[in-house]
Amino acid sequence: MLFGNQPDPGREVAPRSEDFRIGDARDKGSGYLLSPSCRSTRGRRLLLVFASEPPVCFRIILDSVRKLGANARVASPGGSASVRPSDSVVVEIVPVDADAAIYPSKNNRKKARPGGAAMNKHLLRPVTKEDVARFREDGAICVRNVFDSEWCRRMNAAVERLLLNPGKRSREAGKAGDPGRFHMNVFMWRWDPDFREFALHSPLPELGAILLGADRVSLFYDQAFIKEPGTRSATDWHQDLPFWPALGNDIVSLWVALTPVTVEGSGVEYIAGSHKWGKFYRPVTPDKDAKFSNIELEECPDFSQLKSDPQYRFLSWECDAGDVICHHPLVIHGASGNASSNRRAAISVRYAGSDARWDPRPNVMKIEGEPENTLRAGDPLVLDGVFPITWERAAAQV
Repeated sequence: MLFGNQPDPGREVAPRSEDFRIGDARDKGSGYLLSPSCRSTRGRRLLLVFASEPPVCFRIILDSVRKLGANARVASPGGSASVRPSDSVVVEIVPVDADAAIYPSKNNRKKARPGGAAMNKHLLRPVTKEDVARFREDGAICVRNVFDSEWCRRMNAAVERLLLNPGKRSREAGKAGDPGRFHMNVFMWRWDPDFREFALHSPLPELGAILLGADRVSLFYDQAFIKEPGTRSATDWHQDLPFWPALGNDIVSLWVALTPVTVEGSGVEYIAGSHKWGKFYRPVTPDKDAKFSNIELEECPDFSQLKSDPQYRFLSWECDAGDVICHHPLVIHGASGNASSNRRAAISVRYAGSDARWDPRPNVMKIEGEPENTLRAGDPLVLDGVFPITWERAAAQV
């Protein structure tokens, strides 16, 4: 089969703009060719992420690209340069009467791999007392330049893999016929080595501990939010805590922008100070999953209709890749669809501090690893293999 995500593996069909697959990775080991943010393949740059175990050859890529009606030439070492699994290259698809270049993404083949030395493991700038005070007062802040470019390259490649192989906990929001795509996923750290490294060994645990004023933090879980250009599906106004089998103020969500983000491009908006209102609103997922609907809880208002009300102060930030929005589990927030021409990709990683407690009530999300078999209501959110400790002050000071 030439193109992926099609129902009949024996039939070739017209490509979809957001998802191309070249060859069959099981047989040829040629990997995947993705076009996440364009409606036409012509004149666009695409990312190729290799999924095979044995090294593959650019020659296979050339043959496959030509099947798409393009002419191609290799722009880097010779015609038989090999690559390894998880390496990526950039490919440019152009009309048949032009040339296209296929070449490795700089530094990716060596540095942007598990444990690569180029990726920062600590914060690139200090988090100030004023930052912490603003976080506690408003319930949300933006910390700039937390991740270097190598991290962003690595995790964008991980997102491409996730979209191709989303696993059992993925969700898609949107109505049939709507343009774009709103993909959500959870617990990637449990099965993907790049997401695991990102959650456990990046600057995020240290950032979470500083904002919570904690001597140690544990990983609660991670979540991906990808909105392709033209996506109409909004993220309804909500709080995070009502979705979770947990209680406490010492849980922080660190929403990492992997792409530039604008309000038009589905940037998240927050209501300053709403984490102090004493509200616990009914959770509603973007795909309107009835399992989360607890009719005993109050419905969250649509605050997008209340932006002219002076009693509310709305916060939003335009982000560059590597910026992190940090928010309290009870602060109210939401986002529009993606009206921009670019993908909005973000990973939100949640960390728990001292007062976070296990609370297995009805109408909440299921946690991977079956913590309900070990933890009792009121226990701290610490459990090896499920809620692992990711940062300790004593160890950090050694």
